[in-house]
Amino acid sequence: MFVAALGTVAAQGFKVTNTSVGPLKIGMAVGQIPASVDGLYDRVDKEDYRINFYQGEDLVIQAEEYGSGLSKITAYEKANVSVVVLGKTYKMGDNIKALKSNPHLTYWPNTGTISVGMDLDLGTTINPDHRSWGDLLTRITVIAYEDDYDY
Repeated sequence: MFVAALGTVAAQGFKVTNTSVGPLKIGMAVGQIPASVDGLYDRVDKEDYRINFYQGEDLVIQAEEYGSGLSKITAYEKANVSVVVLGKTYKMGDNIKALKSNPHLTYWPNTGTISVGMDLDLGTTINPDHRSWGDLLTRITVIAYEDDYDY
């Protein structure tokens, strides 16, 4: 039963919220980051202020450290994550074309970014790389403060 539960979590993916990507949370100290999380990443590599998370050879998550904790966490195309936007769950590779024209969201056509759930200074962006992937979800970023968006 316990093994089946782990398989279910990995199959469905880890949740992205306004403050976290799975167990990785905005403000979390680098020393608190688990060395691996089954189904999400199997190793961590730190370069200066960037922390890279790999599943096999694939970079699946990258975080940035600012001050004493994580200020930005980005999940990439092969990350086993999902995000709920306006009541619907999206996972990597899903078509998000309808979100671009949704009046409750902000779409930035120059970057292909859709801003979701701006809450005080926290926000989640959904960013399909429209130059090569069209309308498919290939990147989700959780950020600690609005000014850190790197457009």
